[in-house]
Amino acid sequence: MQMPQGIYLRKEVCHMSPNEMLAVMVDKERVIQVRASEIPVCGRSEVLVRVRCVGVCATDLHLYQGLQNHRVKFPIIPGHEWSGEVAAIGEAVSGFTVGERVVGEVTIPCGTCPSCRKGNYNICPQRTENGVFGRNGAAAEYIVVPSYALHPFSPDLSFEEACLIEPTAVAYRSIEKLRVTPADHVLVVGAGPIGLLTVAVAKAFGASSVTLVDLRANRLEAGRRLGADHTIDLSIDDYRSKAMQATNGTMFNAIIEASGSAAAFESLLKMTAPGARICLVGIFERKPQIEANMIIRKDLEIYGSVSSPNVWRQAVAMVEQGKIPVREIITHEYGLNEFETALLQIENRDASLIKAIVRPSPVSEV
Repeated sequence: MQMPQGIYLRKEVCHMSPNEMLAVMVDKERVIQVRASEIPVCGRSEVLVRVRCVGVCATDLHLYQGLQNHRVKFPIIPGHEWSGEVAAIGEAVSGFTVGERVVGEVTIPCGTCPSCRKGNYNICPQRTENGVFGRNGAAAEYIVVPSYALHPFSPDLSFEEACLIEPTAVAYRSIEKLRVTPADHVLVVGAGPIGLLTVAVAKAFGASSVTLVDLRANRLEAGRRLGADHTIDLSIDDYRSKAMQATNGTMFNAIIEASGSAAAFESLLKMTAPGARICLVGIFERKPQIEANMIIRKDLEIYGSVSSPNVWRQAVAMVEQGKIPVREIITHEYGLNEFETALLQIENRDASLIKAIVRPSPVSEV
């Protein structure tokens, strides 16, 4: 793992007042800097959290690239995968104590619309999302979050591992949505962080077998460490032949598309068993051209899954229990002033990168 080089930036910043913190600020498309910012004050029902670790995600890259401009008001602090400890508590908050370790959900919903009342707060039309749009994120020394969006985790779990509970929750939701059981042969398409964590969650659900598909040998190797029974390297393997071998000829009955590749989605329909369930998690770079009649004739079920509503407690428990070996995907570690470096690694498709984490605080304090 690459160790951080810039975590002591605070010592180099002069004239910071006691009520200021260091934060990564995206000022506009491709303009990002670390600077002093006011420490946010928690309201009556909010909690101030000292951030310890932040995961860097493709969504952060999209914010940096300007692909979120239609819903973002700049400047904004990115970072929605994070862990930290409670620093202050609003007067109406109960159930949390200063120093307690917590992670936080991305979505902050209105709580009153039809979607929220049905429990589908991830698609609340009035929602904001920490570090994505409408609310500052965790690429800073502190973040303020409504208490209902926080979840405690065990002191036995490291901050590095805990900051990956958010993508684990995304993976968990896709497997839960497909109702994966020990009767299922699961196919995961795409060995990015979400796809890799989905492999581990599918194994934790007891899937009969889990097969991971990608073009990158190092990602497939990581998938095997996370529990993949079979891997298919599309750069050298015959997709259909390997799929038949992995499923004893029955093909897959639970498929998670986590690559965002339209071509991958178009080809995976041919790998399905009759009655298979498919969950789309990756955001496509173009509109897929699919054979609709195949969906009808095979009686396929296709779901979309966005964010991670109503699964955080389960995701926390799985990571705490060691069922999801999240450390296996951490390849790089940076200081706060190197956040852009991590973004550019994602953008440039650095072959050595799987997941980068950022520490707003010195290692000695974590």
